[in-house]
Amino acid sequence: MIDDDSDFQNMLSLVHPLGVDRVDVIIIEMGISNEKHGIRELGEANGSNIIDDEMDLLPMFCRNEKRTLLSSGWVNEITHIGNIFAFGLFVSPIPTFRRIIRNKSTEQFSGLPYIYALLNCLICAWYGTPLVSLDNLFVTTVNSVGAVFQITYITMFITYAEKENKLRMLGLLLADLSIFAIVLVGSLHLSDLTTRHIFIGFLSGASLVSMFASPLFVINVVIRTRSVEFMPFYLSLSTFLMSTSFFLYGILNGDPFICVPNGIGTILGIVQLALFFYYKNASGEVSREPLIISST
Repeated sequence: MIDDDSDFQNMLSLVHPLGVDRVDVIIIEMGISNEKHGIRELGEANGSNIIDDEMDLLPMFCRNEKRTLLSSGWVNEITHIGNIFAFGLFVSPIPTFRRIIRNKSTEQFSGLPYIYALLNCLICAWYGTPLVSLDNLFVTTVNSVGAVFQITYITMFITYAEKENKLRMLGLLLADLSIFAIVLVGSLHLSDLTTRHIFIGFLSGASLVSMFASPLFVINVVIRTRSVEFMPFYLSLSTFLMSTSFFLYGILNGDPFICVPNGIGTILGIVQLALFFYYKNASGEVSREPLIISST
C-alpha cells in the first residue's frame, strides 16, 4: 500500500528500469487501520479519529496522477543527437594528448580541467540513475562515457608529467573520487527520493555551470589579443552543440537541473562562436588544439 508521495516516488524508481513508461493512480476509500482510526467492518471511518492530513489522499498524488515517464517521441531523437555531440566534446582534447605523447612531456598544459570534468561527469552520471531521478538514464550513459575519457586523459597526463605535477595530479584524482564517494553515500542516506533528487540536482547543476564557465578566461584572451589562436573552433562548436542538445532534453523532460545549466552553456557557446568568427579574419590562424590553461 502507498501511504504518501515518497512511497509513490520510490515505486516509480523501481518500476522504471523494468520498462514501465506510465503509471496511473487510482484512489479508493478504504480502511487503513481498525485499531488506529476506528474503521468499522464495512470500511466506514470515524472522521474524528483520522489525522487531518489523512482525511483525503487525493492531494498527495495530484502531481503524480497519470505521470508519463517518457515526455515525448522527441526525447529519443534528442538523446541520439546528444550522444553524438557529447562524444565529439569528449574526443576534442585528443590532439593535445597526441602532442604530449609525441613530446613525452605535458609542457605548460594543465590537468585541472580534466579533474573538474571528471568530478562533473561522476556527479551527473549519479544524478541520472533511477535512484536519484526518473527517466534520465541518458544522462548516466553519456556522463559514464565521459568519465572514462577523463580518467584516460588524467592517466596519460600523470604518466608524462614532471614529478611535482605528477604527485599533485594523483592527489587531486584521489580528492575527486573521495568527494564523489561522500556525495554518493550521503545521498543514499536521504530516504526521501524527492529530497535526494533536489540535493544531487543542485550539485550537478553547480558542477556543470563551473565547467561551462571555464572558457571565460579564453574569451578574455581573444578580446585582448584580437586573435582566435587560443580558441579552438571544434572545441567551441562541440560545447555549443552538446549544451544545446542537453538543454532541449531538459526542457522536454521538465528537468530544471538539466536545462538551466546547459542553457547557460549554450549561451556561452554562442558567445565563443561569435567571437571566433568576428576575430577569425584578424588573426588569420585557427588553433586545432584545445587550450589548457596552466594553473598547476
